[in-house]
Amino acid sequence: MWYYDTTVYQCLAFRYEGCGGNKNRYNTINECWNSCVFQDFGGCSGMKTPLKDSKGETVICRTKGNGVPSECPDGYKCNHLPFFSICCEQKNEAR
Repeated sequence: MWYYDTTVYQCLAFRYEGCGGNKNRYNTINECWNSCVFQDFGGCSGMKTPLKDSKGETVICRTKGNGVPSECPDGYKCNHLPFFSICCEQKNEAR
């Protein structure tokens, strides 16, 4: 489970044990980001739409420890924003 922490402006993992709770509880980090992260923290170049998954949620990517981008398909680049990273079309990011 994930929740949005307003003190660090990030989605953080936690273990939900099923005792009450509130609406700040998400099954995936993508659900959390899409619901909580401010949209003006950045995006793809030219205000292009980032890659979406089959549910229409923005794909959140990471980089491996050696700095090599991962989790973005061919033709997309992991674009690092202040608090998370998203997959953007490489042809737009290379300008």
